[in-house]
Amino acid sequence: MKTIYFIRHGILEGKYQNYSKLNSQEFKSLLLKEIEPNIDEKETEKVLHQLSFIRKCRKIFCSTQKRSIQTAQIISKLCNNIQFTQIDLMNEVEFDESILSQEEAEKGLDFIRMIILSRWFEGKNKETFQDSIERFNKFLKIAKETKEEEIVVVTHGWFMRIIQLSAKGKELNKISFEELLEEKAPPFLDVVKIQIEPQ
Repeated sequence: MKTIYFIRHGILEGKYQNYSKLNSQEFKSLLLKEIEPNIDEKETEKVLHQLSFIRKCRKIFCSTQKRSIQTAQIISKLCNNIQFTQIDLMNEVEFDESILSQEEAEKGLDFIRMIILSRWFEGKNKETFQDSIERFNKFLKIAKETKEEEIVVVTHGWFMRIIQLSAKGKELNKISFEELLEEKAPPFLDVVKIQIEPQ
């Protein structure tokens, strides 16, 4: 069996560590990838250093976004400078302007979260929930074909909800909105482990 450790990217710098501290424009800019905050390298390395499986990994994938790449660089350093591979299949969900109105963005995080998840799930977004499932499955196919048995993958919070559901044994194409809504965003550097049969 191959073991894949999916990790949410490192702890972000400053106010981006806590989304509740962002104003509505800052939150929406982050959601739409108009801003790319850096990770706090010192705090991120401190947490990664405590994860015993990190040193066993022989293959590292990360998304093509800055905070994921920065996290992969630290993991690489902890793994004797193993090269990492950037792959857009692990990027954060691609949200468009219509995902959240300015008025909605002024409301609390719980309301905002419900609106974003519902529009993603119902296909009212540039990248639909089904699109996200398809790229997750494409990635699993690539992972199956790699020769390494222990794989670390750095990805993002909204997208990790799909990974969390898969790790619970859910059939992704049969997920209900209620099940998706129950999945909370993982904290920075949270790990979801999935085992798959090799190709």
